[in-house]
Amino acid sequence: MQQSTGIFQRLMQDLMPYPGRVNQVLRTVLACTLVVIISQTLQIPWLALSLIAVFFVTQTNVVVTRLTGMLFIVAATVAVALSLLLLQVTWNVPLLRILTASAIFLLSVFLMRTSPYGVVFFVVAIVIIYSQSLVDISTDAELVVRSILWVWVSINYAIGITLIVNTLLLPAEPVAHLERAILAQLDVIIRSLELSDPPSRPFTDAGQAGRDMQSLYTLLRYSTMRDEEYRRQESRHLARISTLSELRTLACQLPAVMDTPADRQAAETIRNACRSMHDAILNGTHDAPELPRSTGIENAVLKNMAGVLNDYYYGEQVPHPPLNAKKTGSWFLVPDALSNPRYRVFALKTLFSALVCYLLYTATAWPGTHTIMLTCLIVAQPGLGNVQRKIILRLAGAALGSLIALFYIVFILPHTDSLSGLLMLVVPVLALSAWVASGPESISYAGVQIMFTFSLAVLETFSPSYELTEVRDRIVGIIVGIIIASVVHTVIRPEREGEVLLSRLAELINQVKMGLFRQAGQPYNHLPIMTALAECEALASRVALEPAWNGTEGSHDIVYQRLNGLLLSVISIVMHANRLALLSAQLPEKCRMDGEIVLQACGVRLDEANNWLLGKSDPLFRHGDISLSENLPQEFRQTVTELADAVQHLYRL
Repeated sequence: MQQSTGIFQRLMQDLMPYPGRVNQVLRTVLACTLVVIISQTLQIPWLALSLIAVFFVTQTNVVVTRLTGMLFIVAATVAVALSLLLLQVTWNVPLLRILTASAIFLLSVFLMRTSPYGVVFFVVAIVIIYSQSLVDISTDAELVVRSILWVWVSINYAIGITLIVNTLLLPAEPVAHLERAILAQLDVIIRSLELSDPPSRPFTDAGQAGRDMQSLYTLLRYSTMRDEEYRRQESRHLARISTLSELRTLACQLPAVMDTPADRQAAETIRNACRSMHDAILNGTHDAPELPRSTGIENAVLKNMAGVLNDYYYGEQVPHPPLNAKKTGSWFLVPDALSNPRYRVFALKTLFSALVCYLLYTATAWPGTHTIMLTCLIVAQPGLGNVQRKIILRLAGAALGSLIALFYIVFILPHTDSLSGLLMLVVPVLALSAWVASGPESISYAGVQIMFTFSLAVLETFSPSYELTEVRDRIVGIIVGIIIASVVHTVIRPEREGEVLLSRLAELINQVKMGLFRQAGQPYNHLPIMTALAECEALASRVALEPAWNGTEGSHDIVYQRLNGLLLSVISIVMHANRLALLSAQLPEKCRMDGEIVLQACGVRLDEANNWLLGKSDPLFRHGDISLSENLPQEFRQTVTELADAVQHLYRL
């Protein structure tokens, strides 16, 4: 009962509005409405494909929308050209056609996983596998060629309509999106510095801070691509984002209560400075706030926040990542594309499941179940948790879309005889689908599936459709495809991510240890640590979704609970180590030697934890307590003790 309540609460949270969501839904619905009008008026086939192109191309801002649209145009062109070439060469040789299509499909799935341009190869794989079903239901070569060429037209003209709507009618500018995100982060920092009713600051907030920091840098990159003023003043905007990121991370480590008047005064001054920055961005003016002085502040976190603000306003360098960092390895493939066997196994499993579905499709001679092969590709995701999530979303979206389509076909379409009447019925479904699709990754694909299933049943013909068997056949194809894909990905070399999570946690601890031993005067950069922490939390959420039907009862729950406990312990270690790094930089000169000895001992403990997570050390062997000199500040000694306790708690899991 509690689990179902938690799922319902998460669903309600995912459906809540956020800044920019209404705009994205309006852009999607407007483009879809124009596409429906044009396709129905000019009788352009494959309306469902046109609508799905609109949904995929419409993104959070105009820059991403344009990039995605260009990639989809290239993908559709390459896919259609390959399909026509394949049919031209192998039309009279079915075995050669199937073997060649399988080879292209295998290569496309491999590149979908290993190339930054994976969306291009995803579209190629979809068109290649779907074109085989067209050949099997028609012996007329000209009809098949015309159908494939209409696929190119339906996708590309819909992308053109989408780009026009997003550029001219309702543009979502990344600059406005970035400024809203900055204001939201400043609000979080200001609330964290409240003295009257201090909020609790759990360690788990650090993962959200990492995600927020990533989002800010991504939006800044899009803003410099879109806005000339941002390009000219890139360094100034980058310094502001870096300052905000440091303040946001440090805010996660603030104490619940400020102990001394100096600390309370510093917190108030920092809060006023953040509020001044907030008002300046909101009103488009320059700010000149009263800056806090680092002298006299006892709390290390507040002292660092004061230092970050002073560095920003006095023009000092704030640590930040390069905005357009060059990636290592090939521009076309990830560094381990050829050495990591996971990618090859993933492509082979996806091909095997698609061929099994193709065998069932041709053996049963059931054309309406062509969704069986598409399902195998759509649910193919890296990691069992991702596969399971895609299965749930595809099944739930298809079921809801089918129910809506059945209701329309039985009760409403018999009374609808005009395009305007059809639009009045279709627009609410498009709005619902767009709202769900604009949500977080945990629900977004369900919105696309609702729209696609509904449009296949209701909008594929140019007159009212009363065929209930079409809805039934597509649901059957989806369910059978889900069963086959799930069995293949779970039984054959399952890509479970528990071991990956342990290695990422070990890498995170090693990053924290390196921060303890940075050179004197070198600033402490929180971004890579918080980013890695956010990635570990996302990985843990995927592990929770991994299917457990092929294991002993309750075994997956036990493993997940242990992994989740390890994640929380590592987060605690990270936060205590971060605070220790801040305190060590502020040690008086007379305590430097004792502090170095303590840091060396802490480094040994962190190395032990790293090796234990990787299974390289004996869990029974532990060092004794860390010897702490009375000369060291009380807060420093307390943080060292809490760090050691956090490491010991890790071993007890």
